[in-house]
Amino acid sequence: MAKYHINPETGNPGLCKADPSNPNSRGCRFGESEESHYPSKAAAAQAYEEKMEAIEARNAARDPQGLTDSLEGRLVRPESIDFDTIARSIGWIRDWEKPWTNEEAENLETVERIAAIVEREPFTEADEQEVRGLLRELHPTVVKQNRTGSWSSSDPDADNWRARDRMIHSLGRDLLTRRLGEQLTYEPAEAVENPRLLGLSEGQDAALKSHNRHEYVHATYGPRLGDVEPHFQEAIARVVRGDEEAALIDFDGSAETSLLPVPERIFNVLKPGSPIYDQQLYLASVFPVKELKEEMDRVGIDGVSVSNLDNGREQGNIYTVMTPDGGTRSFALYEHRNTDSIIINGKANWDGEGLPYAGDSKHQFYAEFAPDDRKRAAQALTFYMMQAQSGALEDDTELVAKAQHRDWNAILDAQLPGFKAWRQEQITDRYIAPEQESEEDILSRLDFPSSAR
Repeated sequence: MAKYHINPETGNPGLCKADPSNPNSRGCRFGESEESHYPSKAAAAQAYEEKMEAIEARNAARDPQGLTDSLEGRLVRPESIDFDTIARSIGWIRDWEKPWTNEEAENLETVERIAAIVEREPFTEADEQEVRGLLRELHPTVVKQNRTGSWSSSDPDADNWRARDRMIHSLGRDLLTRRLGEQLTYEPAEAVENPRLLGLSEGQDAALKSHNRHEYVHATYGPRLGDVEPHFQEAIARVVRGDEEAALIDFDGSAETSLLPVPERIFNVLKPGSPIYDQQLYLASVFPVKELKEEMDRVGIDGVSVSNLDNGREQGNIYTVMTPDGGTRSFALYEHRNTDSIIINGKANWDGEGLPYAGDSKHQFYAEFAPDDRKRAAQALTFYMMQAQSGALEDDTELVAKAQHRDWNAILDAQLPGFKAWRQEQITDRYIAPEQESEEDILSRLDFPSSAR
């Protein structure tokens, strides 16, 4: 039977004239195997074309840009989240305007090796150490951070934050962080309720929707955290139980949120101390079944209805109780938009329209607490609700006038070296909020010469 082979130098198929039955035959110089011979000239030509296409594909994959595309297909997960740090890094690696350097190409191949290791099952401590060793072998970044440290478009180095060599390093670290995140485990937790609050679950769900699926974010990108809703109540229960936040070395902010498994994203957003902790969502979801529940159970208060407060930059809950005269008192607890303080505000006979705030200024409220002073905030809110139910609570004007404010002089004295001495010398020890200063206060503070007054 006639057999055909391919001349690798020319790529042309030809009839093989070697005779294996003849002991004096020198054999086929293009190979004796069956795999290198074909039953027809057309079959030989087709096999050669397929072989060349496979070689070209392998070569393209080894090309840095081709390898980038290959890694994107392997590493980017098609999930609903508005910011995927791995997708971002790969995109900037591909789109960086400057030509590839040998060091960048070698680093990308090292990252490909890392990608293969983190896909191992199981992923062991030895695998982790192997990845960390490869990360240490990466050529160091050479593109410097922008000089101004800002986003100014006038700085020629303003875009260096997305330089290819920096993004390759980020990609390698993020692959390890994501894999370690997948190793996190926790004990199941049953949902925690506060039956003394009416409408709480609806308020919690509204708060999560506002945080995770804000209309602007959702319409433009996708959910901020992904599809975390099925894990929301369990995450709340885990925080109440005292579970610890994700202890990942390279997890340090919101840019890395996508590296966490979906259940860990919502848990860490709710967990004080986590790099992605969000106090607004905590106050609307965890606070009612933790600090506030403890105080309400202690004093036995009931008959409190809950609704969600969403004022753009100020979000929390509104707690409403009936008063003996048939009216209502509503209390809003939220994070102050400028200071991160916990604020208790309120309004008598709020009609459900607008905001249940005692005044028109952001500085007019009932009480202010430090961000971590949640227990005292719960005690104060419980007291206000009890007094309102008994008819003994003062009116809005009196509560605002007596409002507890944080001592920002003391806070800045402790935070800024030399501030206290400067303040006492230049401003005096009497603190007046800028919006409350009279003309005489301003002139006194500026210390103009008497002839200028």
